[in-house]
Amino acid sequence: MKSGKKELLLLFAILIITLPVTCVIGETTYVDSRNGSDTNPGTKEKPLRTIGQATVLVNSTTEPGPTTIKIAPGIYNIDKCAVFEDKRPFTEKDRLVIEAAILPNDANWKPALMPVILSTEDPRKPDKLGELTETYSVKIKVSHVTIRGLKFLGNPLSNNWHCCVERVGESLDDLLVTQCMFVGNRDTFDIYCATLVTGDRFVVDHCIFYNCHACVVFWDGQEGISGKGCSMRYCIVDGAYISGVWTCQTEEDFEFHHNIVARSEYFWIRKPGDRQKYRLHDCIVTSNRYYSGYGVASGPAGQTGPEVTYEEESVIKEGEVTLVKDKNTRNYLHVVEGTFGSELGAGVITPAVGQRSKLQQVSISEDKRSFVLGKSGEKFVPWGFNYDHDEDGRLLEDYWHCEWNTIEQDFHEMKQLGANVVRIHLQVGKFMKGQNEPNEVSLEQLVRLVSLAERLQLYLDVTGLGCYHKKDVPQWYDKLPQQQRWDVQARFWQAIAQRCASSPAIFCYDLMNEPVVGSGNEQTDWLGPAFAGKHFVQFIALQQNSRERVDIAVQWIKKLSAAIRRYDRRHLITVGLVPWSLERKGLTSGFVPEKIASELDFVSVHIYPEKDKLAEAMETLAGFSVGKPLVIEEMFPLRCSMAELEQFIEGSARFACGWIGFYWGKTPEEYRGFDRISDALMLSWLEFFQKKTRAAGRF
Repeated sequence: MKSGKKELLLLFAILIITLPVTCVIGETTYVDSRNGSDTNPGTKEKPLRTIGQATVLVNSTTEPGPTTIKIAPGIYNIDKCAVFEDKRPFTEKDRLVIEAAILPNDANWKPALMPVILSTEDPRKPDKLGELTETYSVKIKVSHVTIRGLKFLGNPLSNNWHCCVERVGESLDDLLVTQCMFVGNRDTFDIYCATLVTGDRFVVDHCIFYNCHACVVFWDGQEGISGKGCSMRYCIVDGAYISGVWTCQTEEDFEFHHNIVARSEYFWIRKPGDRQKYRLHDCIVTSNRYYSGYGVASGPAGQTGPEVTYEEESVIKEGEVTLVKDKNTRNYLHVVEGTFGSELGAGVITPAVGQRSKLQQVSISEDKRSFVLGKSGEKFVPWGFNYDHDEDGRLLEDYWHCEWNTIEQDFHEMKQLGANVVRIHLQVGKFMKGQNEPNEVSLEQLVRLVSLAERLQLYLDVTGLGCYHKKDVPQWYDKLPQQQRWDVQARFWQAIAQRCASSPAIFCYDLMNEPVVGSGNEQTDWLGPAFAGKHFVQFIALQQNSRERVDIAVQWIKKLSAAIRRYDRRHLITVGLVPWSLERKGLTSGFVPEKIASELDFVSVHIYPEKDKLAEAMETLAGFSVGKPLVIEEMFPLRCSMAELEQFIEGSARFACGWIGFYWGKTPEEYRGFDRISDALMLSWLEFFQKKTRAAGRF
């Protein structure tokens, strides 16, 4: 991953296509039922009063997103369905977000602060008051939408099918409903379908469904649309009059885990003829009348037989789930703490990451030369992979929303290969929407990744502030002077540390990949030269301005470390250094190991030995051994043979106590049979990694 290595361009033909820049308008509309007016502009100071008027504003333009609707605590009467039309080109990154102003994970949140969405729509005709009717609270006709932190009630009409959230249409994609409550009652405010959705990537996350009929319906519509990439996770269903989940031709990649379904008519209903075999894991399904059944539009159609099976892992079917019924408590409708089911972490309050993990925290050994685990003092040797991009050159954030199954599979494969550490590379443009505004969607996905690492017993080397794809670097960020740029970088790390502080799966925070201090007054670009379409080297200062370069490096490390320590005082901090950081003649980075080591918990270096120059590589490595643990954070047989790299690794144990190579989404079996040089190189590396793991138990 070093600039100037033209050989890798020939070996790894990664095609990076620069897309034209699209004008993006970011807007936030505020709604407050108690203090707003629909004649207001919808600003924070002058909010709207109704969700309906917010809908009108969103639908009134064809400009691209992102768009956020912030809804204050209060009761919101929906006398006419709020329809979000397909008029604006939202994207996965620049999406439509409809959310509470105070979210469940805020320290001062309580259920009474949730915006209450109540339908009073009456579609009956005067002469047919007794006929069956349908009402809706919100209809989504556009892709890339998040609904977060709202409380939905039903509609008081009798003989009425009310749906709280509907998305029905062709080619619709990416709807996340998270941290919402759906509270019905068949005798008062009835909810027939809490959510009714067709299309791909419908995700229901950390929601509560209480006394609804059909809670989460993955519909197929009149056109028989199947849904890909759908999931339901960390949800509580209690007292469903029909079923907790209802699938119709939903693809088998459907994720269902960490859910509780209790005291319902059916646990699961599926469309007649549906034979998909779904995988369920880490769930409680108890006290339901029936387990699995068929259903049609009018309702259940009987139980399924032996023709329908589920792949179940850690699914508990006996036990009594007890919910908190006191509306004044923060845990209203959650499982009583410490009782059966509370360990799953289901409900609108997302538990702190690490709450259920068996991983021990990594710390520095007493002799300051290696790593140990927890209070036991057991030696820990970092041995793993950089998970920086896939085989096509896509960065993690480019596909972790739409291809989560790929992420899970890759992490499983790295674990099976013998890794105990995975280094991830987070891009500043994906995690900062503005100078002072972190991207909550990306932070939520990071928490999801940390939870995956905990479940698989893998540690994460979290490397931040990447600008690897120049087209993804925000223009506002690129134009900032040094101090303001550092301020944004500090806010980036505050947001990351705040989300990750409680997880033992965090091995370390790597402040930046290969930072450099400018050495003159002619540097104008914050990024180093591109290598294979990516900018791995980044400047933290463009000019010295009569300052010592190493002093600038120390000042920068101190500022970002302080940002992390504001929220996380436990996890280790390092910086991924280029090998030309030593004080030698020629090119240097300004990050001199012996002069910055006091500000770091351990030293990390990236070394790619050259053919017939192993002694030179070892001499360079020795220069980074400065009284702190030393990790070779990047290595690969790029300019030497695998045999030479193996020899280097064996010899490097005199100085280093951790080694991290590369994994790009394919197993050794998938590389075999191909005659490309790049495939042969990666196969030789992975085979060595497996051999070393088996022979030495990760050293």
